[in-house]
Amino acid sequence: MAVSLPPPPLKATPVDFVWTSWYNSLYQVVSNSSTITWASIDKTGSSLSDITTRNHSQLNAIQGGGGGNYYHLNLTDYNGVSAAASLAKQLSTSVALTGGTIDGTTIGATTPSTGKFTSLQGGTSGTGYSFSASAPVGSFTLDSLGNLGIGVTPSANNISKSIEVGFAGNALIGYNSSSIYLLQNAYNSSGIWKYINPSTATYYASVNGQHQLATAPIGSIGGTITWTNQLTLDSSTGLKVFPTQTTPAGGSTSYGILLGSGNIGVYFGSGAPTISAAQGSLYLRTDGSSTSTRMYINTNGSTTWTNVVTAI
Repeated sequence: MAVSLPPPPLKATPVDFVWTSWYNSLYQVVSNSSTITWASIDKTGSSLSDITTRNHSQLNAIQGGGGGNYYHLNLTDYNGVSAAASLAKQLSTSVALTGGTIDGTTIGATTPSTGKFTSLQGGTSGTGYSFSASAPVGSFTLDSLGNLGIGVTPSANNISKSIEVGFAGNALIGYNSSSIYLLQNAYNSSGIWKYINPSTATYYASVNGQHQLATAPIGSIGGTITWTNQLTLDSSTGLKVFPTQTTPAGGSTSYGILLGSGNIGVYFGSGAPTISAAQGSLYLRTDGSSTSTRMYINTNGSTTWTNVVTAI
């Protein structure tokens, strides 16, 4: 059992044996352990200011928390603090934050010398965030509606979330749980499709299990789009093609369906066919005086067509 060493006497009077008693206690401690441990010293009323080297493992306790105080940490505590400090240093040198708040903490402006991102802008209400590295500012923008723009400021799609790439209106938008659109020159504002630029617009979509392709004529900036279905494909009605042009006289190779590498086509028109097509192509005539003149087949890979008798 360790014997505690009392503090040395502050003073002694004649025939006072307090020093003798203290030296006897010191002798007993040294003879038992050959050392005087820090813990065995009664430090009541003493000051640590004169000790230049301290072994924290031998400290009974040390408290902090106030200004100028220190902490006594074990290895687990030290590793946790070091990891947090390392992360804070990495953030301060790799990301600059300008404006806004994160978890209620105001973000100030910094100027990093290195890092993966050189700016994070916005964050205040209605502003959103934008990221950039060596690319120009705005090369990666997330607006306050949740729309993402890569190399472009995203359009004001507010019916759902969108990803816009390269140019305004070139977007992928999840319209709802059963519909997704790939757009060109279009965005959706409160359920209404609108033009981005004064030109034509198109979309490819999967809507309730049906594939759709639609186009729109030239419109004005912000004008309402009226889509025209050009093609649909689903499991119940199969493939449907909806040409918007008037029926061409004698047919046209611009309108029809080509099959296989031989470009065998299915064409339509009024009157007898006059177009050149691959041998075996079909021509459907929209007029005629009898059922025997309603369909033709190309027989030479050029302009020769033979009518197919469909009734006797």
